Amino acid sequence: DARMMTVRSLISQWPKPSMAEFARDMDVNWMQAHQWRLRNNIPAEYWPALVSQAKKRGVKGITLATLADAYAQRIRKPKSSSDRIARVG
Repeated sequence: DARMMTVRSLISQWPKPSMAEFARDMDVNWMQAHQWRLRNNIPAEYWPALVSQAKKRGVKGITLATLADAYAQRIRKPKSSSDRIARVG
């Protein structure tokens, strides 16, 4: 379900240790994969590789369409007051 997909939930579906395996599969270092998780964003240029690796790993529900839907929902979601940057003056 794209409404519930987050980068954290996606990575958690990878074999343990999930972050290390995910980074290896995506051909990035652990820190870059960790930053994606913290930002809840995987750059779109990595989506084809992500879909391919998910299929190889047996991770269900990861398609270009579900990634695009999840991204669209994330950017449409209004920011909460705690997410807003305070402006002075």
